[in-house]
Amino acid sequence: MVDYAEIHLLVLSDDKKERNEAVDQIKNNFGILLYKEKEQEQVWKDLLILTKDEHSDVRQSAAYTLGPAFQCITDKELATKDLLELTKDEHSDVRHIVAFTLGQAFVE
Repeated sequence: MVDYAEIHLLVLSDDKKERNEAVDQIKNNFGILLYKEKEQEQVWKDLLILTKDEHSDVRQSAAYTLGPAFQCITDKELATKDLLELTKDEHSDVRHIVAFTLGQAFVE
């Protein structure tokens, strides 16, 4: 059973490794988390927070995770805005993943 409260604490951690672990936990448990309505909104908020992380590898992982999840996101406008902002990221690896994610997000 996935305890999202524990994942959320990782999102808020000062430790970059724990924030990366949060992204991995969200990605690996996404199917389960979608069915937990009360936690679903927090999952999106946390992913969007992680797209603004100070470390590029956390931003990159969060952006990558948004791709397959995009169709289920409740606030697509905000997610799109955040992804478009990441296209200006100083790190080319982040920009590359964001371009890939945007392609996934808008495939019908």
